[in-house]
Amino acid sequence: MGRCRSTLPGEAGRMGTESDTSERGFLRVLGQSPAAFLILALGLAISFSAWRYTAQQVQTEAETVFQREVAQATGILDRRIRDNVDLLIGLKGLFDASEEVTGQKFRRYLSGFDLSQRYTGVRVVSFSRRVLAAEKDAFERAMQRDTSLVPGGNPGFAIRPPGERNEYAVAVYMEPFEANQSALGLDLMADPMRRAEIELARDTDTAVASGPFMATVAPDSISIAVRAAVYRNAAATDTVAQRRESYAGVVAVVIQVDKLITGLLDRQIGSAFDLAVYDLGPSHAVPLPAAEQQLLFDSRRLLGTSVAPAGPHALRQTMLLEVAGRNWHLEYSGPQATALGTAGALPGLVLAVGVGTSLLLFWLIWALSASRARALELAKQATAVRAAERLREQLDFIQQLVEAVPQPIFFKDVEGRYLGVNKAWERFFGIPRKHFIGKSVFELYPDNQALAQRHHAKDQELFSSPGSQSYEAAILAADGKLHHTIYNKATFNKSDGAVAGLIGTITDVNQLKDTESALRESEARFRDLTELSSDWYWEQDENFRFTQVSAKIREFNLETQIGKTRWEFASVGVTDEQWRAHRQALARHEPFQNFIYQRHDNSGNLRTISVNGRPIFDEQSRFRGYRGTGRDITEQRQAEERIQHMAHHDALTGLPNRALLNDRLGQAIALAQRNRELLALLFIDLDRFKTVNDSLGHSTGDSLLRAVADRLVACVRATDTVARLGGDEFVVLLTDIKQAVDSAQVAQKAVESLSQPFRVGKHVLHITPSIGICTFPHDGHDVDTLMRNADAAMYHAKEMGRNNYQFFTQSMNLITHERLELENDLRHALERHELSLHYQPQIDLKTGAIVGFEALARWEHPQRGSVPPSEFIHVAEEAGLIHPIGEFVLGEACKQARIWHAAGFPQLQVAVNCSAKQFRRKGMVEAVAKLLQELELSADSLELEITESVMLQHPEQVVDWFRELTQMGLQLSIDDFGTGYSSLSYLKRFPIQKLKIDQSFVRDISHDPDDAAIVRAIIAMAHSLELVVIAEGVETAEQLAFLKSFGCDKAQGFYFSKPLPAGQFLELLRKWNPAARGLAA
Repeated sequence: MGRCRSTLPGEAGRMGTESDTSERGFLRVLGQSPAAFLILALGLAISFSAWRYTAQQVQTEAETVFQREVAQATGILDRRIRDNVDLLIGLKGLFDASEEVTGQKFRRYLSGFDLSQRYTGVRVVSFSRRVLAAEKDAFERAMQRDTSLVPGGNPGFAIRPPGERNEYAVAVYMEPFEANQSALGLDLMADPMRRAEIELARDTDTAVASGPFMATVAPDSISIAVRAAVYRNAAATDTVAQRRESYAGVVAVVIQVDKLITGLLDRQIGSAFDLAVYDLGPSHAVPLPAAEQQLLFDSRRLLGTSVAPAGPHALRQTMLLEVAGRNWHLEYSGPQATALGTAGALPGLVLAVGVGTSLLLFWLIWALSASRARALELAKQATAVRAAERLREQLDFIQQLVEAVPQPIFFKDVEGRYLGVNKAWERFFGIPRKHFIGKSVFELYPDNQALAQRHHAKDQELFSSPGSQSYEAAILAADGKLHHTIYNKATFNKSDGAVAGLIGTITDVNQLKDTESALRESEARFRDLTELSSDWYWEQDENFRFTQVSAKIREFNLETQIGKTRWEFASVGVTDEQWRAHRQALARHEPFQNFIYQRHDNSGNLRTISVNGRPIFDEQSRFRGYRGTGRDITEQRQAEERIQHMAHHDALTGLPNRALLNDRLGQAIALAQRNRELLALLFIDLDRFKTVNDSLGHSTGDSLLRAVADRLVACVRATDTVARLGGDEFVVLLTDIKQAVDSAQVAQKAVESLSQPFRVGKHVLHITPSIGICTFPHDGHDVDTLMRNADAAMYHAKEMGRNNYQFFTQSMNLITHERLELENDLRHALERHELSLHYQPQIDLKTGAIVGFEALARWEHPQRGSVPPSEFIHVAEEAGLIHPIGEFVLGEACKQARIWHAAGFPQLQVAVNCSAKQFRRKGMVEAVAKLLQELELSADSLELEITESVMLQHPEQVVDWFRELTQMGLQLSIDDFGTGYSSLSYLKRFPIQKLKIDQSFVRDISHDPDDAAIVRAIIAMAHSLELVVIAEGVETAEQLAFLKSFGCDKAQGFYFSKPLPAGQFLELLRKWNPAARGLAA
């Protein structure tokens, strides 16, 4: 036979031309039937062992990779939901910190957040205002006129759906507005489910998530809403009753669930695993089943495909995620192949190669044995030539079997020399067999004698103990690369049972090693991420003892963690009952979140730790322990404590604020009631503090308040409470007093202490207190009543001359009640059109002509009748109503001036009073300019009367305001000149055109030389500064004569006319006769 064949044991290099004796020798070496079955059994055993081991490794790693991906995906989803909730809490903070949040302010605030990019899934952010039933009509009218969101207002605005309800939560602001404008006016309280969620958010002051719903603008996808209540600025919210009372509305974030999840996990969902999310309902309620009607998200429906097989090869895991008071059930599923990539096929490859190799070796040796037996029989029955020919045919068949094996095969004799190899061996090493038969392993690895020695030692070990062996070795192949291989060897015997040599195979396991390396790298990356994270990773066994803790937890000795349970550490801050509940949850194999305890670190500092954990189960659902994360929240807790302190203490003085005072007073009332004790409340207001603050600036005022706080604290016991309510108001709570006179002694001590001079910087300041006292149980049984009555007593102390204290009486309560009713009625006066303007003429004393008029507000109450300005203006200032009233007066007066100009009186100039609070309001100058432009009224037709206090507050800013107004053409005059801090410096500094002499100087000008001298001096000074002088309160001809003799320019008062309604004032203009008033015609 002329073709080239591989060399078998006993050959010298070729087979086609060898003698019959060589062939019989070769068969004698290998032709033993027991050896064939031994090789088969050993090969199959090794193959199945390798397959089982590889399959277990692949399964374990697939579960680990899958669990890691699930934990990472859940963490990403949790963080993004928390980001969206944080957006809501920040918006709530905007409302809590602002007296008023307009539509523009709402939009400007949210414009700083890139909602579409940074907050995946957020469809709309909104604010719904609380509207009581009594306020509904006025609210709808106000919204119809509101042009802040929609140019031209909302003329068709109405609360939807229609119907009478006790209160409403009406959607008024939303961003993006254009896409969600259809929700404007929607009442959330009309839906029972929404109402329950809003009431829960209101009563708990926490963010509350809704159940799933289909949004109107996205009907094909499921959304949820997360809501938080907002409360009136500075209102107490410590109890449920207080929260309900101060509740002002609700802010909400609507999240589209499919966009939230796919936007975050698009690289994994549908490729790495399937995900289904169910809403199990509120955390405090019995969980709902994970059924179809609770489904929030299903990647298989969304994408139309599934990556998880239905059989046992699918990897599955469930997670529980808390979302703003509700529980989400997350079901992950995925195949092993996705978790491990190509490594998933490795067990089957190992088994196939091993079984194939074993079978081929079995047939090889069995065939050799059978060939030998048949050869002997043929030798007896035929000639030697014919037997040799048939033997060569059998050997040729065996040769083909050996060559067909894809793995390298080799044969060695007992001296370690190669008897034969197959083509796979030639390809693997790149060495032709004819150059290597008869050589040893030392010649195969001339450059790596250590490896050669190891192979030789393994051969000798096998010859010493015949059988089989398997080991790993890294060898250099023909491609020049180092290959990881597994050597499988077995001995074969001679006919007498002696060992004749060994047969071996080489399995290339580079792919397995690469997979193991990739898995190690993956583990290393996971450890790196764990180290970079602010959290640390831990694992426990089935007895809850730590088996692994990441090195991130450096504050504690690692060696003290391993082998111990969490409760074996020296920890504080957790009661025995809490530990017992935690251990019971672990025994039930339940997940847990935010379990908080405290430990001392290596430096002895007390650290606060929060841990989360999930149970671990194997493929047979047997419990194997816990894994989870931990976080050091010490700094977070400290920050929360600082925020808590800030929330309950005055930032300026460090004293308890109103919220903490109310809490302590409530506790003191309960204790006093139980022990039948007395307590007293002292309400303290500083006299003339506003004067100090306005004239010397807020910095001096703040320093004075701090000094007052220190003196008050020094006047009481350590068990008493001194609180600051705001401004110059303080409250002292005296507990466990024996009689009411004890509180009088403390009040007297405070009066004496605060009456002493205060040195603040370069100033020596003098103030006095007015103190109101009420006692429990005589003057009230609850916090609100006692505070209200002490406040009434304080006002009575002011009326009694200040710098004193007064005990509460029931008559004071009537006065306070009357004031509160007046304030409440005033709030509705504008809506009910009860306010109007009267006009008093201003006369030019040289010509006798009416050259202007002052607009004066009048209030016609349906029950009280005409309420004079002296009774309601100061109430408006204290209640914050001076701004809308001021805007009404300015607008109506300018409109009337425009009408009278058109009626033939173009010389008329309208004078309007502006308070300091109006000037401090942002946009005052712009509002005046806009009004004049809308009415087409010339600026020189308007005169603004201001008090001296306006110029004392922020003088630099006021100068700028005044300059802008005068540049527009407006006239500015100082009202009530001479009653305040009259100063030549600000007359020179500020762009003023007029001085208005207060009527207190004019009243006695004809018979009081001092008043006459003052008026004469004011007129002379004003004229020297080129200022116009107008006197108010002129009631007699004698007063008029004196003013004319002093050179006064203008005058107004009852001598000329009382303030008149618009119609009567027009008649006065038409019939005015200067001569009848002693004026030149």
